[in-house]
Amino acid sequence: MVRWNYDPNNVATSFEMVPEGVHRVRIAKAEDDKPTSKTGEPMITLTLDVSGYNGTLKFWIPFLSANPGITNARLKEMAEGFGCQVDDGQGGVPFKTWIGKIGVVEVEHVPQQKDPSKMAAQIKRVIPFAEARELSLPNWQEPGQPKVAAPSMNAPGPMPMGQPAYPQQPGPMPQSYRNSMPNAAGQGYSV
Repeated sequence: MVRWNYDPNNVATSFEMVPEGVHRVRIAKAEDDKPTSKTGEPMITLTLDVSGYNGTLKFWIPFLSANPGITNARLKEMAEGFGCQVDDGQGGVPFKTWIGKIGVVEVEHVPQQKDPSKMAAQIKRVIPFAEARELSLPNWQEPGQPKVAAPSMNAPGPMPMGQPAYPQQPGPMPQSYRNSMPNAAGQGYSV
């Protein structure tokens, strides 16, 4: 049995939404439990953790036999943005091997379908490795850790010259988080 002190006066009425902008994300779940999309065809649902936030994002890959270009575009995003293997050589998509892969996405806020007066965070696009390398994003932060923020320009006291302005220096991910899936030229991907 779980022990809990229920307090009906202390309930969350809203949750922190992932802000718009560019974020590092990590694939936490890859499922095909909902075997069909709105069209009745197979679909993969990915749940992505967002660096520094408790919220998650969803990314869907529908397998549309009538429009394979849409499916192939989504799979290409996974290969180029996360270093995921998208073809097992036998006509299958080894999506369970994607769990733990880190990539970069751009997030936008859009009206919710059920209640257009409320906003929801969604993935606008997956950013390919080649472009993500050019961004200066903070290193990965586990959800729940204090967010790394730039010091105020008017903060009291001098800022040491030549020292990083952040506790964690922005830049590439640590080696332990890098994706090592080789591309067609046999080169490893890294962000």
